[in-house]
Amino acid sequence: MKQTISIITSVLIIVLTLLGLISKWFGNENVYHIENGVLDLRNWNTMEEGTVKLNGEWEFYKNKLIDPEEFAYYSHEKSYIKVPGNWDSEFTGTKNSIETGTYRLSILVPEKDRFGLQINSIRHASKTFINGEFVGGMGITSSLIDEHSYREGKYLVFPTSKNGLLEIVIHVSNTHGVPNGGIVKSISFGEMNQIISESNRSKFFDGIIVGGYFLLGIIFFFYFVLNKKALDELYFALFCFLQGVYVSTQNEKLIYLFFQDIPMNVLLSIQLSFISLSVLFFLLFINHVFKKHASNRLTKWVASILIIQAIYLGIPKPPSELLNLPVQSIQILFIIIMVIAFIYIIFILIKSIYHRVQGARYLLVAGACFTSYGFSLGLELFLEIDVSHIPLTLFLIMTISFSFFIGYRRILAYEKIDTLSKEVLVQSQIKDQFLLKTTEELITPLHKIIQYSDMLMQGKRGPLKKMQHELVFWINHACKKIYSLVKDFNFVRIHDDKLNLKPVRLELINEMVEELSIFIKEPKKISIEKQIPANLPFVIADESGLRQILFQILQNAITFTKVGKITVSAYQNKDKIHISIEDTGVGMEEEYAERIFENFFQIPQQNNSEREGIGLGLSITKKLVELMGGKIWVDSVPGKGSCFTFSLQVYRSDNEVATSVTEIEPLEYPIKQFNSNHSNVILLVDQNHHQLANMMNLLINQGNSVIACDKGSDAYDLITLDSIELAVIDIKTQDVSGVELTKKIREDFHLAELPILLLSVSGHPFHLPSSVQLGANDVIQKPVDENEFISRIQSLLSIKEAFKESIHNELMYFQGQIAPHFLYNTLNTIIGLSYQDIDKTREALEHLSIYFRSKLDYQKQESLVALEEEIEFVQSYLTIEKLRYGDNLQIVYNIDHDIDTLIPAMTIQPLVENAVQHGLSKKTGGGTLKLSVKKVANQIKIVVEDDGLGISIKKQDELLSSSSSRIGFKNPFEKLKLIKNSSFQLVSKEGKGTKIIILLKS
Repeated sequence: MKQTISIITSVLIIVLTLLGLISKWFGNENVYHIENGVLDLRNWNTMEEGTVKLNGEWEFYKNKLIDPEEFAYYSHEKSYIKVPGNWDSEFTGTKNSIETGTYRLSILVPEKDRFGLQINSIRHASKTFINGEFVGGMGITSSLIDEHSYREGKYLVFPTSKNGLLEIVIHVSNTHGVPNGGIVKSISFGEMNQIISESNRSKFFDGIIVGGYFLLGIIFFFYFVLNKKALDELYFALFCFLQGVYVSTQNEKLIYLFFQDIPMNVLLSIQLSFISLSVLFFLLFINHVFKKHASNRLTKWVASILIIQAIYLGIPKPPSELLNLPVQSIQILFIIIMVIAFIYIIFILIKSIYHRVQGARYLLVAGACFTSYGFSLGLELFLEIDVSHIPLTLFLIMTISFSFFIGYRRILAYEKIDTLSKEVLVQSQIKDQFLLKTTEELITPLHKIIQYSDMLMQGKRGPLKKMQHELVFWINHACKKIYSLVKDFNFVRIHDDKLNLKPVRLELINEMVEELSIFIKEPKKISIEKQIPANLPFVIADESGLRQILFQILQNAITFTKVGKITVSAYQNKDKIHISIEDTGVGMEEEYAERIFENFFQIPQQNNSEREGIGLGLSITKKLVELMGGKIWVDSVPGKGSCFTFSLQVYRSDNEVATSVTEIEPLEYPIKQFNSNHSNVILLVDQNHHQLANMMNLLINQGNSVIACDKGSDAYDLITLDSIELAVIDIKTQDVSGVELTKKIREDFHLAELPILLLSVSGHPFHLPSSVQLGANDVIQKPVDENEFISRIQSLLSIKEAFKESIHNELMYFQGQIAPHFLYNTLNTIIGLSYQDIDKTREALEHLSIYFRSKLDYQKQESLVALEEEIEFVQSYLTIEKLRYGDNLQIVYNIDHDIDTLIPAMTIQPLVENAVQHGLSKKTGGGTLKLSVKKVANQIKIVVEDDGLGISIKKQDELLSSSSSRIGFKNPFEKLKLIKNSSFQLVSKEGKGTKIIILLKS
């Protein structure tokens, strides 16, 4: 039905346009005819017949501007010309710069007082006389180029007849070469009131059209402002504005109402450039709306030509320049370009209608209007038919049709959005259900992975090697992080009964601020200011949840503030406490102020490399606040910062909440308390003496030895001096923060070698920056819960014990490799001696018996031996080799016997053996072996040096990369890797000898 109505409407538009054009073409024939310059209106009934068009044969005097009283002198030059019509044929071949002529008409009228004439279009300057009196004009008529000034437009004159006669004389001048000169449109004649009414109707009609264009332009421009991606609406708005200005320069030329003295050359430039730009943006609008049916390449070409044309024609040309321009050629080129653009636009519209584009019924009407508009405009340009308001009316109808089309598309878009919104809601519910089920399914396997990895780290299934322990730790850490994320996902299921609401002190805000201040990377650029009154009452809250709220907002403020300050304040407002966290960071747009509390939402295009997470933090924060009976909101200005504020209910009770703590006797720290059995030694570091005393008591009661201190600097010294099994460190400590202390400890101790348990106000290991996570084995919230604290301590001590056992087993494994190797080589040496010297053989066997008697059984149990015993063992071996090689083996000892330290068993001997067997024995004439053991600064330096054959560079690389199969070198090298703060250096040159340097921490 709607399609039928649009077809009928389109047909009516075309038919009515044709009828209107026909009436304009043939309707110009007056009942009263002008013959030989005279019109007889004495029988004219003004009331019934209305106005008269002064069409017909006017007297014409070529190249003359004759005053009304001088016509008697020029009667021989009189000719006749048809009005309306141009005079171009009259001036063919003329060489004058200015074309001039005088039109004359005598009208016989009834006896009336006042009449009126509406001069519609005389090109391009005119001056009108009636009964010898000057009554009006446009421009300045003159035969001289310097005096001539062209100006076109309508004007009204109101003459009085003399004895029933009106003599109309019109002077006209036009620049030569500018086509369509003369009286080109009909002059209306009638009673004064009729002419005024007709003029007012025309102006009103033009005003409606211009106002309609501007109104549509404003509407669609605001649509674009609301949705900046809708470029088609921007193009349509610009088209409407430009078309409105163009129409104001046509017909009644309403532009004169605002700019009375606008020069004609400027007006002409506005007309031509604005109609070019109008077509340009209309083309862009059509191209954007119907992309599938338009050619981008062709659109760019046509648009480029229109832009060039608009720029060229938009520059006003001085009158003198017009004489040298090929005006007619420019006019033809202008028409050709416009015709091409119109044909291309019609082609796109027809193609879109053919392919049944949505809203095609509106396009059908618009296409009919556009086609009729082009046809009527062509008749006016080429056949000089006065089509009046027909083109403008058609263009306005076409514009309205496109407006309806855009509106229809908007309705479709809204309907689609509504449908999609409903689908999104359904999908969101499905997603939530899927998420909940998925997280429920994840919890069990994650819990098992965490449990089993804890068991592996604690050595319950056998000790792990150092690298294996590190990998299992990161598996455990990653699973805990995922487990924490799963708990966040499940938070949407929390109800009020899940929170432990109770009176909570607000002093914890200060604690949170002090702790998080440590994590500011550049404290000189950012400061945190606290404005928390000491007398604030308790609030009803879940303490753990309140910590999480404060942490989330403070962490966001720190992350998004590069320079400035963060202010944390609180005040009481009746029965509510308002807590605000204000920063001077990047801020946010107002449109995001509510959305940032939505699940998974993150502000787009907020370029910050430190932003982490998946957008759940603030949504969880909001839910926690609401579950505690409060509200949360944000005020923000882009580039100036944000202020998050949340409210909590004040705790009201007749009984005051107990806030006092047990007084403890002042003590001098550090304090050492050892149990008689010298069990595990645990270091406690906390500036809060009350908490420190509480933790000491808990640990001592569990049979542990404790060293407690309240300064970070003391803690590190104690770690280096005492054999500490575990460190419990508060993030906020005196002089050196717990974070820095943890980093410093990790430079010297592996995660399992010295486990660290951090004490934190927030207590959530994944709320803390990664730098802390990399240094600490675990994080616990303070004040500590007794059972949880003891459980964490025991778990970390198990990890430490498992690590020690792992190192012991590895050293024993390497020792098991080297013992057979040593025995095999030594027995071969003794066998060799037995063929040469029985006495030396006996002496060698005596030294071998020392190895079996005092070393072998003992070393099966211990992986580390005293350096003195290792040296004694090396000396026994070298004595045997000396018996074998005699003077070919020279041995030089430089040993400090006062050094007391432990070393992996059979570390030096294999290196000495390598020097003898592979360096010196193969050298002609033998050589010298030097063994040096000295204390240098806080290190022990062991040097095994020979002047034998040396080692090639390639072989050295193989040895140091552990790709060599030589057990005598590889075994000590691998053992020393397991010893903390040890180093191994190989220096060798072929033909010069080899030096091995071992550095051990004193």
